[in-house]
Amino acid sequence: MVVLSLLLFLLLKGLYSLNTDRAKARQEFLQLWDLERAKRDPLWCEVLVRHYCRAFLPANLVVNVASKSQAADTLWTLSYSARLYRLDDGLLHWRNKRHANPLYVAFAVILGFGFYFVLAMSSLTPLLASIRGFSTTSGYLIVLMALAGLLLGGAAIKALNHGFDLGGAHQNFLKIQRMQPWLVPQPMKDWNDVFGSGLFRSVGKRSTSRRSTSPKQRSK
Repeated sequence: MVVLSLLLFLLLKGLYSLNTDRAKARQEFLQLWDLERAKRDPLWCEVLVRHYCRAFLPANLVVNVASKSQAADTLWTLSYSARLYRLDDGLLHWRNKRHANPLYVAFAVILGFGFYFVLAMSSLTPLLASIRGFSTTSGYLIVLMALAGLLLGGAAIKALNHGFDLGGAHQNFLKIQRMQPWLVPQPMKDWNDVFGSGLFRSVGKRSTSRRSTSPKQRSK
């Protein structure tokens, strides 16, 4: 009980510190931000935005976004997935061109989640075996089984993070596309629209037509 209370206290303290740091960074950014200086001094602009967004954004992109509406929301959204985007020309592109295909992104996200469940379940086997054989198995073998379980668990977490990051980057791309369309030279479709316009929509029409059929028509 004491350990659980200590962990809960540390978690709440960490969340409070994180919110406090973000609020402080936002206040400092608003106090120091100057659009005219950002146009003259790209280095100052990039360092200031990195301090606020926790990600590197090119100065030409920041200046262009800041001169339009919804600038703060756009910059914050860009920073979340900046490592998956190419922003060097002041516009928004996917770093991996295959990510511009919503079908590929959906498949990659599903595959990431699938790998997570497979690897997570696989990691339990050597970990449980090392625990059960702690008193009967040699120490060398126990270390190997525990290490194998930890490696599989780490790979599972990495696969899960990749799925979340790629799915979040897709949604952020669409959000920026709606807020500032000029920033996206190659617009991207939402995967819900892609799936809805194909097989799933036809299946929905079939199910609707079946429900609308009267009992008399069915008996005929």
